[in-house]
Amino acid sequence: MNTKKYILIFIVFAFLPLACWAQKINTISLTTRSSTSFDLSAITVAGGHTATIVNNTQWLNYTIRDNSGTLYTIQASTSSCTIPPGIEIHVELGPFYGTGQGGQSTGSKLISSVPTVLVNNMGEGVTGIGQACGHNVILSIGIADFALLHPGNYPLTIQYTLTAQF
Repeated sequence: MNTKKYILIFIVFAFLPLACWAQKINTISLTTRSSTSFDLSAITVAGGHTATIVNNTQWLNYTIRDNSGTLYTIQASTSSCTIPPGIEIHVELGPFYGTGQGGQSTGSKLISSVPTVLVNNMGEGVTGIGQACGHNVILSIGIADFALLHPGNYPLTIQYTLTAQF
């Protein structure tokens, strides 16, 4: 009886990866899921402000297991938050590093609550996992209007979505 149980467990674990591949499960993830902080301190010297702050330490990794010819996009939007007045946040995905049909970056995009396409024309492919795999995420925060700036802590979440291209 125990032998049959172990054989069944082996069969389930042996064929589970094949079942996932057959179901065309696509994945998307960031290499760094921690917070990224930007300090917009008070200006103490005339002309001494930074117009744009850039962070490029995150990488977006994904797997597309769909050989039907369907093309995919990666979109980004803010999630359950508001960008502070006077601030603009741009996101750009760098070139594709991986195997298969990587997509084309659409350049730097202004982020809002409305999803915007960062990469399009993605087909079946795998980026791998970790740094230097997939697309480098380049976040840029700029001051659009100094008069609208107010001190405070503004938590912001950017949501990345892998979706079929229409």
